[in-house]
Amino acid sequence: LFAVLFFGVKISTRVQLALVFVSATVVTIFMIYVIFKSGSASATPFNPSKAGGVNNLFYGVLYAILLFVGFESAANLAEETNNPKRNIPRAVLWSVGLVAVYFVLVSYAQAVGFHLDVKAWRTSGAPVLVLALPKPAGGYGSQFVFDLMNVILILDVAAVGIGAATAASRLLFSLGRDRRVPGVFARVSPRFGTPTVAIVTIVLLAVVEIAWVRLSHGVFTLGGQPEYFVFFLWMAQYGSLSLAVMYAVVSIAGLFGLWSQSNRTALVVAVVVSLVVTGLAIFSAVYKVPSPFNSAFYYFLGWAAIGVVILLVLMGTGRFRRSAQGAGALDAHMTATEQVHPEF
Repeated sequence: LFAVLFFGVKISTRVQLALVFVSATVVTIFMIYVIFKSGSASATPFNPSKAGGVNNLFYGVLYAILLFVGFESAANLAEETNNPKRNIPRAVLWSVGLVAVYFVLVSYAQAVGFHLDVKAWRTSGAPVLVLALPKPAGGYGSQFVFDLMNVILILDVAAVGIGAATAASRLLFSLGRDRRVPGVFARVSPRFGTPTVAIVTIVLLAVVEIAWVRLSHGVFTLGGQPEYFVFFLWMAQYGSLSLAVMYAVVSIAGLFGLWSQSNRTALVVAVVVSLVVTGLAIFSAVYKVPSPFNSAFYYFLGWAAIGVVILLVLMGTGRFRRSAQGAGALDAHMTATEQVHPEF
């Protein structure tokens, strides 16, 4: 992971895209096969009333937000992208569109693959792997397909790890460059122009996290699950809650930041829809959440409080830009950065 990140974003993004292309192609072909072989194809999975209540529906939205996370991370790669004002918006919009089609197809295939049996789907553990089992075991595949899907799963995990680490390291670099965090995180490799300190920090945090889970035999009560799995689910709960809050905040900020630059009616509608969806997702992440996942909310509040304190300090010392003048200063800084690091 360090090597892929360190030698340039072109390498990391191409490796990630290659892994995703292979895995998504194989999964898509198999899911289409499942739809035709299931004999359960219907419009029922698209009926919101089948979710078992509004809370269940928007708890699903919470995880849908987590599934989509990453589409906006293209913005973090602007400094290492040719013509970013054209290519970054294209990357963001194409990502949203393609991923939406892919997720709808795969989710629908799983629903009909389990013959609309929600309990069987929910308790399967790894739905795609269960559907890939040989037909005598209740699946639609064979031993070869099952083994192939396991390999695909590993490739997907690797791709997600690369994508998350790329986004996190570049974001940490940006925060360091703007002195929102210590400036040491803005240091770059003289040869490759990549944010060395930020990359090392992200990799070390991953190592510490893995060692912590292993040495503590799972951190949380396992309930018969593998050591890593409960911690993974807890982090998913924490991450999806955090993302829902961030998307809500970004929507509110967009209302002010884009007021004079966009169609105001369309902007207000977009912000209202966004706040309704994220608000209900946040509610579902807090209301009647079972242990140990209910504790994620309190850790989120603590971390958010630290962020507010840092923000107030930055504003008090005049280091937080809130105006168009500040944006101009940032553009000037970016131009200077390109002159120092033309490889960006």
